[in-house]
Amino acid sequence: MLGTGPQRAELERSNRALSEFAHRAAHDLKAPVRHVRQSASRLISVGAQRLTDTQHTLAHRIVTAGVRMEEIISRLLDFAQ
Repeated sequence: MLGTGPQRAELERSNRALSEFAHRAAHDLKAPVRHVRQSASRLISVGAQRLTDTQHTLAHRIVTAGVRMEEIISRLLDFAQ
């Protein structure tokens, strides 16, 4: 059972703080993931002729993993709100 008065106010304050933290953390995590994904995409498009098959495969894996990480971060943010 949810408390009343001071307990309820503290719970609401705590939930707001958690939501704000999740939003900031998601933003802080998305930026470097996006940067890595974009860098790997650029490597593929600009240096495609110079990459070995293994390097090309690894760059594609980085892009794919970056997209998945961005999706996971977005879902966590949605869940936290």
